[in-house]
Amino acid sequence: MRKAGMLLAIVLTAVAAQGQAGTKGRPGGELTFGVTDAREVITRRVGPGLLLRAVKEPSATQQHFGWRVEVVRSPYRKDARNLLYHSRRTRGAHPSQVYAWHVTSGHFPNVRELPVEGRAVVVRVELINPVAEGTGPDSRFVSGEMKISWGPRRGA
Repeated sequence: MRKAGMLLAIVLTAVAAQGQAGTKGRPGGELTFGVTDAREVITRRVGPGLLLRAVKEPSATQQHFGWRVEVVRSPYRKDARNLLYHSRRTRGAHPSQVYAWHVTSGHFPNVRELPVEGRAVVVRVELINPVAEGTGPDSRFVSGEMKISWGPRRGA
């Protein structure tokens, strides 16, 4: 019995060390959730002083209209500026907005890479098997997943 316990401890230590070695020197992470997830806001830390927020955006008629992806300085404040949305002059749709009508119209690709302003970090937004129906403000997600990952910008 003692030998089995010792063997188990050695194996668990080796597995833990392997997992830590696999993440050293590679800052980043990922978040995956259903596009029809009921949460209003999903947050993750993406670096020192940075907070990733996926904010559910319903339309006047559809609960599963879409999501807004933002990176803001931490701690979060209501007036925080989205560091993925670089120009306040931009009009119309932006790749940090992930709406059902973007899928039905093919407005943006299902994979988008968004640099974080002022940081050597990039956020990658990927729609996995998205199914949407309707048009404009009456469009809605039916199924699919959104995977948001972040890490160092290439060449940085």
